[in-house]
Amino acid sequence: MPLSLTQFMTDIVTVNPNLSRFKDSSLEPLLTVLQMIAPRGGTIGMPSANQRENLQNVYAQMPYDKQQKYARALQSMKTGLGIVADAIPCNPRLIFKQFQVSTGTYSYLDASGVRQTSAVQPLHYHHVFELLYDSSNGNDRSLQRVSTRESVRFRTLPSGPPFNGLMGNTQTFVQPQGAAGGADACHCPDDHSTIEPSLIAANPRVEGSLVAEQKYQYSIDGVNWVDMEGGQFLIEKGIRKGGPTGWLYYFSKKNWLPGNQRNFLMEVEYAVNAPPPILPATVPKAPADANIQQYAHSFKGTLVPWAYGMSRPG
Repeated sequence: MPLSLTQFMTDIVTVNPNLSRFKDSSLEPLLTVLQMIAPRGGTIGMPSANQRENLQNVYAQMPYDKQQKYARALQSMKTGLGIVADAIPCNPRLIFKQFQVSTGTYSYLDASGVRQTSAVQPLHYHHVFELLYDSSNGNDRSLQRVSTRESVRFRTLPSGPPFNGLMGNTQTFVQPQGAAGGADACHCPDDHSTIEPSLIAANPRVEGSLVAEQKYQYSIDGVNWVDMEGGQFLIEKGIRKGGPTGWLYYFSKKNWLPGNQRNFLMEVEYAVNAPPPILPATVPKAPADANIQQYAHSFKGTLVPWAYGMSRPG
């Protein structure tokens, strides 16, 4: 359904007869985009994909109270031009909020072909992060139908040197799958767990690293996904020489320039112990809170405990 720009402006001025006197009106950016689409006024048909994305982003920046004030005119624009969301996620910032360990067992065949079971303490290290963000119009509930996810791409195969098959062969993935809405929670949990380094490091040990590109994304329609501005991170896992056993495993997560200008760094090292008799199958148990300093060879970063219901760190 085309949008009559003339009627749109009539509806706007009916609500605010003094609109033309205020150059800094929150409507000004939206009106500028509409006038760029239809410089001669009149009727606007369905805009191009790029025009609609630009219009959607500009509209989503309008304060919620202004969206309500001009609701009638804006609804005709949304219906006519395919504008779906009143807000999008913005201002993402990451915190390292929790460290946990899980015990477990692994099983293997010994030299005589007899299956053995050995306990590992710990079996997994859990580095739990939380991505916090805001609603672009200032009203969290406006994000109710917007979905969020993380998209990860490893630059090389995870199971290659300096690691082994326990790292898996998945090079790209998104989490969670699908689009269920719920972005109005304004936070995304992100658990980076690491199997005990002696089990995942290649044998014989070699130095090297595995780098992953992580992008936090949102979708307003459940089909098309957009990178959050400032939601890009680099994750690195590797093996290097050093520490009490001669080898160290390290995990780091940092902001990925130039897309993410907000400084963030978390890095931890663990000693790599002697390798097991044979590559094992692991059976983890539920994780429990722990002190990272107790297990790490070194740690850089800040742990900021946070739980749903607490004020979001700025």
